[in-house]
Amino acid sequence: MLDRALTGPVRVIGTGLLGTSVALACRQRGLDVLLSDTAREHVRTASGLGAGRSDDGTPPQLVVVAVPPDLLGATIVAALTETDAVVTDVGSIKSRPLAEVRADVPAEALARYVGSHPMAGSERSGPLAASAALFEGRPWAITAHESASPDAVALVRELVDLCGAVPFEFGPEEHDRAVARVSHLPHLMSALTAGRLAGAPAGHLALSGQGCVT
Repeated sequence: MLDRALTGPVRVIGTGLLGTSVALACRQRGLDVLLSDTAREHVRTASGLGAGRSDDGTPPQLVVVAVPPDLLGATIVAALTETDAVVTDVGSIKSRPLAEVRADVPAEALARYVGSHPMAGSERSGPLAASAALFEGRPWAITAHESASPDAVALVRELVDLCGAVPFEFGPEEHDRAVARVSHLPHLMSALTAGRLAGAPAGHLALSGQGCVT
């Protein structure tokens, strides 16, 4: 049985805004945090901010994958294969990574994976934009699949609580439908609207008010 108490170490893969913010929140609670990123300068920056130490191969209790969406599946598979840890991620899509993981790991390893997604962010990116308080009071979806171990789900829920977020439970597909409705579609429409303004005469833009996209 997995220990329900989150005692660490916590390995954070990807030291951008979300990953470094998770790491800072964990360090604030006294947990040992191992930092990993393909961009070594991001690890140095995050470490300098007090988010943890460079990953030295110490076996983790929990792995948090905070990489771009197209890298989620492969990175989660690697974490499940290389460690005996519970693995979660903070990606904005859940169904596709889960399908990739199902195809590439045995049932025992799959039981240790529990997807999650904090609905928090900033207009800035990178480790310098990170904050231990980024998730406080924000919704954080826990998207356990049907084969997930209850102990693994409990450990991920403890991470959410530690970060000060408000947990919500969704199935992976339900999560993707909800996020498409409340986040992805509005973002796309905003980008299309902004694109329409790119070639507008300066006189037209002068009429924009505080509620307009500029």
